[in-house]
Amino acid sequence: MQRRIFGAVYVMAMGIFARWKALKAMVNDVSSPFTTGVLTEVDSTALAALSSDISREQAMAIPAICRARNLLCTTAARAILIAQKDGTPIDPQPQWINRTDGLLPPYHRMLWTIDDLLFYGASLWRVTRDFDGHILTADRVIREAWAISADDTITVGDRPASADQYVLIPGIHQGILWHGTNAMPEANALARAVTTATNTPAATLEIHYTGDRPLSQDEKQNLTAGWVAARKGKNGGVAFTSKNTEIKEHGSFAEHLLIEGRNANAIDLARLCGIPASMIDASIQGSSINYSNAGLRMAELLAFGVLPLLACVTARMGMDDVVPRGTSIGVDASEMVEFLSKLNVQDDNTSSPMPAPAQLPTEQKAQE
Repeated sequence: MQRRIFGAVYVMAMGIFARWKALKAMVNDVSSPFTTGVLTEVDSTALAALSSDISREQAMAIPAICRARNLLCTTAARAILIAQKDGTPIDPQPQWINRTDGLLPPYHRMLWTIDDLLFYGASLWRVTRDFDGHILTADRVIREAWAISADDTITVGDRPASADQYVLIPGIHQGILWHGTNAMPEANALARAVTTATNTPAATLEIHYTGDRPLSQDEKQNLTAGWVAARKGKNGGVAFTSKNTEIKEHGSFAEHLLIEGRNANAIDLARLCGIPASMIDASIQGSSINYSNAGLRMAELLAFGVLPLLACVTARMGMDDVVPRGTSIGVDASEMVEFLSKLNVQDDNTSSPMPAPAQLPTEQKAQE
């Protein structure tokens, strides 16, 4: 009797060990550069934004970047991932597609994943698997929790990230924190110039002293401070000058240059984020915005801004270390298409509403 029990336990233990070996082989033997036991062999240039001089907080303080980010991320987060074979959704769907084990639902998982791809050019998900290697849950790892070591190994909490527990999602570029090193500082410089022009009634004034006695440094500073305070005061900017003081005006800010400069910079920031300039209220000379082309602008936002970022997620999550071979990950964009169709309203410039597309293109994994 004891031998039978021992034999049954031994067979069960060997079965568990065999399944563990199969899982380890499945994870380590896939032909993905991101799953080689430890997440290494990552091209450091693809994550160049990690060492950018511009932080995400500084970028989000720019209104045009903030609006572009919100448009891209909230729109992409409304898309629903679908596992499919030969273009047909499989049943049942993998559990990780519509559930998470973290504090955030799948909507926010996708929203912050797109945020990572936009700013940093990469995002990292933590996954759990069953004994057969199938992914059960997937949660985004916050950007501050992972890094790239000197040997291009991805670390999470100063420990190497295991390939069977983490999935790296590369973006379409190195991130706008890297590519926007010219446009974003320019936006901040223009904002400071506007603030100075707003706070200073006449930006380039000279208080010219004509007296015989030289003024001390403190007297000069007090005279300047008094004049500035009077100009900003509640008396309508009225100030007083003595007989030995003259006010010389050397010009003021070119208001049209500030306005046109901020608009031109906003257009550059829209291009940086890959969205139509009109979506962030920037105007291009010779163009107009009305009901007849509002749908077209939204279509451009989806086609050239949202879908390329979503394709990064679907392409990576459609690889064989995530879903079974022959399965691809697509996007159900029916909600976005329905919203797009509502923008095609009839007005004086169109005889009838433009038909909405039946479906939007999605990224599919090549079938073997």
